[in-house]
Amino acid sequence: GRGWGLPEKQIRIAISREPIRFGDFTITLINTKHFAFPNPELAKQALSDPLISEPLVPPVPAMDYRVGQPYTIHVSHPLGRWLIQGSAGYIEGNLDGIEADVVFLGVGGLGAQTENYREDYWRETVMTTGASRVIPIHWDALMGPATGPFTGSLRASGLVNDSGAQQTLEFLKEKEARHSDIRFSTLPRFDEVILFQEPGQQTQ
Repeated sequence: GRGWGLPEKQIRIAISREPIRFGDFTITLINTKHFAFPNPELAKQALSDPLISEPLVPPVPAMDYRVGQPYTIHVSHPLGRWLIQGSAGYIEGNLDGIEADVVFLGVGGLGAQTENYREDYWRETVMTTGASRVIPIHWDALMGPATGPFTGSLRASGLVNDSGAQQTLEFLKEKEARHSDIRFSTLPRFDEVILFQEPGQQTQ
């Protein structure tokens, strides 16, 4: 923010589990871990030095934008609660006591991990929060055109999921088959998504 000239009065350093109110919305950031890259060299490059020590004034190389402190984002509103787990990393027990109706579940690279890792990740995000709806995110081409396609040759596939996309899909299908009480859906591009309807209206 400082590198782009953002005024200090508009900068607020997040504190884990400190609720922040915006009208009817309460947003809570919770410390978490970034997805652990199975490739040791990539993990070192991307995650070994996570902090930005001084403002970055563009133009700078992309990798100079370090990961910083990853957060799980919990949003509460009178109509419902949702959780955004942007990266497929987790800290065991970190979401104990956190409830959500919807989980936006980051699955990028999940197929490259072990079966035990995937099961633990599911338990620590979806099952712990008691979610009744799961929306997978962070699975499409990171460097593809915004207009599509959703699938096909991904320029970033070797970087992110190490050719594990099929395993990720099979994992999610298995969870959908096992948990009939959990609704799975994906996000449309550039269209409004209504998570919760006002009382008396039909849910989408």
